[in-house]
Amino acid sequence: MRDVVEHQDLAAPSRCRRTPAERADTSTRTFSELRRNIIAVQRSAIADEGDAGHLGDEVLRRVLRELDLREAALGGFRRNR
Repeated sequence: MRDVVEHQDLAAPSRCRRTPAERADTSTRTFSELRRNIIAVQRSAIADEGDAGHLGDEVLRRVLRELDLREAALGGFRRNR
């Protein structure tokens, strides 16, 4: 936790010099990266359930397709399978 606080303290001056548009762009990229990470975890969990036989092939394909679409909507589609 200390490292996080120190990093924030070191980064704060550079953030203050950014324009509102630059700050918004950084926030958007951060949000997109977090969403990509969530999607990757969801994809892994769904794949594990499919591998365990808890989901039928059709359900597995539909859910993975939905995750693909959500990731693509974020821009820069990157699948880690």
